[in-house]
Amino acid sequence: MRIHSLTLCGIGPFPGEVSLDIDALGASGIFVITGPTGSGKTMLLDALMFGLYAKLSGEDADPQRLRSRHLDPDQSSSVQVVFTVPAGTYRVSRSPSYMRPKKRGNGFTESKADAVLERLADPGDSSGQPVASGPRQVGEELSRILPLTSEQFCQTVILPQGAFTRFLKAKSDDRAKILQQIFGTHLYARIEDILDERARQARARVSQAQAAVKDREDAAHAALAACGLDGDDDANRQAAPGWLERKRLEAAEAEDAASAAHEELSFTSSETRGLAGRAQQGAEAAIESARLEAVAEEIERARTDCRRDEAARRAVATWAEVDKIRACLESASAEVEDAALKLRSCDPDGIAELAAVCEAEEKPSPSSLSAADDAVGEALTSLAEGLRAEKELAERAQRCDQLERRGRELDASLAAYEEEIAGLPKKQRDAQIRHGIARAAAEQAEQLAQAIAEAEHRVEAATRWEELVERQKSIAEERQRAARECERAQADYDHLDRQWRAQAASELVATLTKDAPCPVCGSLVHPSPAPRHDGDVTLADLKLAAGRVERARADLERTKTDLCAVDDAIAKQACQLGNLMPREARVKLEDLNALRTEALKRARGETAAVGEIAALSEREQALTDLTRNAEEERERLDAERAGLKERMGELERVREGAKAHASSVEERMRGLEATRRDLRHLRDVIHEHTRTSGQADQALETARRSTGEAGFAGRDDAEAALLSEGARSSLLERIAAHEADQAKVAHTLSDPEIIHAMGRTLPHRTLLEGTLARARKRLTKERERRRDTDSLVLAAERSLAECDTARKHLDQVRAGERCLLRVDALVNARQDQANHTPLSTWVLLAALDEVLAAANAKLAQIARGRYELVRGTSDGSQKRNQALSIDVIDHEAPGEPIRRSATLSGGESFYCSLALALALAESVTQTAGGIDIGTMFIDEGFGTLDEETLSEVLRQLVTPARGERCVGVISHVPSVRDYVRERVVITRGDNGSRARAYC
Repeated sequence: MRIHSLTLCGIGPFPGEVSLDIDALGASGIFVITGPTGSGKTMLLDALMFGLYAKLSGEDADPQRLRSRHLDPDQSSSVQVVFTVPAGTYRVSRSPSYMRPKKRGNGFTESKADAVLERLADPGDSSGQPVASGPRQVGEELSRILPLTSEQFCQTVILPQGAFTRFLKAKSDDRAKILQQIFGTHLYARIEDILDERARQARARVSQAQAAVKDREDAAHAALAACGLDGDDDANRQAAPGWLERKRLEAAEAEDAASAAHEELSFTSSETRGLAGRAQQGAEAAIESARLEAVAEEIERARTDCRRDEAARRAVATWAEVDKIRACLESASAEVEDAALKLRSCDPDGIAELAAVCEAEEKPSPSSLSAADDAVGEALTSLAEGLRAEKELAERAQRCDQLERRGRELDASLAAYEEEIAGLPKKQRDAQIRHGIARAAAEQAEQLAQAIAEAEHRVEAATRWEELVERQKSIAEERQRAARECERAQADYDHLDRQWRAQAASELVATLTKDAPCPVCGSLVHPSPAPRHDGDVTLADLKLAAGRVERARADLERTKTDLCAVDDAIAKQACQLGNLMPREARVKLEDLNALRTEALKRARGETAAVGEIAALSEREQALTDLTRNAEEERERLDAERAGLKERMGELERVREGAKAHASSVEERMRGLEATRRDLRHLRDVIHEHTRTSGQADQALETARRSTGEAGFAGRDDAEAALLSEGARSSLLERIAAHEADQAKVAHTLSDPEIIHAMGRTLPHRTLLEGTLARARKRLTKERERRRDTDSLVLAAERSLAECDTARKHLDQVRAGERCLLRVDALVNARQDQANHTPLSTWVLLAALDEVLAAANAKLAQIARGRYELVRGTSDGSQKRNQALSIDVIDHEAPGEPIRRSATLSGGESFYCSLALALALAESVTQTAGGIDIGTMFIDEGFGTLDEETLSEVLRQLVTPARGERCVGVISHVPSVRDYVRERVVITRGDNGSRARAYC
């Protein structure tokens, strides 16, 4: 990762624009940023951190300090960073949020933060390709592009004030957090936390199961004690099931005996009550029978009155029929008079028979009505020819109207045809013009087709370029994985080699004896034998590890070769693209396709124009034919209309003769038909009157005969014999009730059981009921005793079963959680683990050893071999992290060479911390996938170093940086400024600070 430039405006103490070309400043590998205290040197690092991560470099830095206090409310603040990562070259621009006065009214409003990310062809590209906009989208895209997290960035690219010596002087607990954050070993701590939580839950489940067993045992003891059995005695507990079953059987037998006695007494009592009840029913039935005999004569008189009322009702009904028929006869007479009066008011229309009927003063005879009906029918028949002439005359008149309308339509069509024929020449000229335009567009489309083919070729090249870029990223990631695998395989091999050598030395020591020569050096004295080492590493294991190293190196070389091949292919595709970006090539192709589509659209008008020209010629011929046909049809219409008028004159004469004095023939026929209907109606009502008169005479004879047969002198006598509805209903109900009572009494007195009960002598009922009450009380008591016994026995059995279930569950829980608790004890060092070191700390020990090894290599040069950093034993931290403590070996100190880091002087702390920081940067680089760190900033006081040490420190910074890394040092020490030629000088004034670069 390399930072190319940093541009800020309105940030911190800088009200104006500050632009730093870091590529130019770091040409020699190092440059210095100098200026008075408080002038804004550290603000440059904060701006860089804000541009990339939207954060500040210091842990306690306030984001509000980003915006310059020297700006007006309408002026904006911005930071722009150009950087290169494996994914490409990018430019990110950010503006922080701030509060500005409202334009209207009082108070303040927030000016929102903004951000833009662009992809550049090279660091000097002024116009980039937009990738994302908005703080959230830019943050998400940068998290994908940037190879380092913000924490790793502060440990590798920016070494800010206050955090420089933090790693060296930190307690082991804090150092564990730092290493965990740098090397991303949160997974192992998370594993410990998960196992700890699951183990805690497992122990809680075991405790719950144990408590459940204790609760069930207490409940079983209480249940057995309630049953009268000592639950603490194991023998009693073993015999409890049989004993409880015997208790249940004894209670059941006592209840059965009481139930049998109660049932026997209940049967006797029920039988006695039944006999007494049936005897009582017999006595009551005898009394009711005597009462019914006393009212028998009165009931018979009621039956006679009902029979006479029925005969009177039948006789009166025949006289009602006579009245009904007489009413119908009077209605028929009225209808005859109305029909005759209506017929006398009609027009005879010259018919003699009809006139005779209409002028008769009395009721016409049926024969005269029939003669008048026949005469009217003959007149209707004679009017049929006149009606046909009238209908034909109407049809001819309608046809005449149609011919008139068709003639007017033909005249309008002829005028329209002439007008359209006059406008055809202009339409033909317009079609010729459109045909010429369409032909030119077709030629343009053919020319664009070749340009589109070339653009498609460039788009294909752009697609292949993008695929190759993605392939390049994939191979780069694969190369990083191969590098890590190679380092891991080499580390495994080195570890096995050390173990194998230690084993070999241990085996050799085992063969040494006093005063015997050593098989290696031949010495008889063995003053410092190697310590004993137990292990099982074999030579075969070493060979396997060496094979893995070789395969890993081969994979790494293969990825390097693939990456070079992809780089060459990308260069070839870039040449085919020319100076276009993939997006520009696609946009150009889309533009050409749009132009060709538009040209083809216009070219399609050529065929339409040709068709239109032909259609206009055909339309001209068609209009000529239509005009000729219309003129011929007009001549035919005129001839047909003359014939129609001649025929209509003849029909008019026939119609006038038929309609006579009426307005039309049809009206005259309707009048005759109405008169004919009146004639027939009068004839029908006369016939109905005659028939009704005969029915009235017959009904009168029937009524007189029925009245005499019923024993009545006449109609008045029969009506006098009728009973009222209330009296008749009362008599009928009394008769029915008497008959029902007689049947009920007879059925009761004939029942064999009642006859048997009336002849028996019954026992004393009071004594029997007392005995039954005592038996019922005893049964209730035995039932309650059995329920209590069953409840206690059931509770005891349930408690014993639950106790057994709880013990089985406890065994299952212990068996199921045993493995989890064992793994938790191993991972979290809960048992007697070496140094009480958990899994996460073991992982960090390897990382710390790598960092110390790299730091000691640099420290040996800076301190000229005097100091060496080693892992300590304890620094007051928790036992789990004590192995991560760091001590310093002073090889020139007499006596105890090991020193605490807190005893180092300011200069010693500085270069020890610097060595650790550079080592951490290299370790993070490897951990982050082999990312090259091309830019580094160090913000710490170099004034604590002497001249010689300062020169060595600067040499260590520059030596690995030449051509590979650019180091920016923030310092105001004169020696540093003299040593470094490239610099950024910051000056402070009343209106803020200014920065100027010297390359």
